[in-house]
Amino acid sequence: GDVETAYEIDRESFEVFRRSLGSDHPSTLACAVNLASELYAQGEFQAAHDRDVDILARSKQTSGEEHPATLVCSANLAMDLRALGRTEEAGRLHASTITQMDQTLGVEHPATRAAAGWVRSNCDIDPLPL
Repeated sequence: GDVETAYEIDRESFEVFRRSLGSDHPSTLACAVNLASELYAQGEFQAAHDRDVDILARSKQTSGEEHPATLVCSANLAMDLRALGRTEEAGRLHASTITQMDQTLGVEHPATRAAAGWVRSNCDIDPLPL
């Protein structure tokens, strides 16, 4: 419930992951997804959008378009677009992402259900010791 503290923790964690593992490592990208969600929760929709655009491109390149983390980022980006008033673009991205999530994760998967309801998702991070 303390978005500002969560943002600071994720910002610091992101920098540690980025320096230690690189910008394209799955743990770094997962942390970046969470950081974007905190920006969104603070009403910083353009900043969340800009971060999600970058994360989505990196995730597609490193993990593939059908990877669950990529799909979560795509769903979050649709929410950014909607918050920015870009409703048609948001609707198209949301619909295509939900279709892919249905196929990849299943209709009843919690991430699919959350995204279908326009609820932002975060990514769990379980890094190996460095």
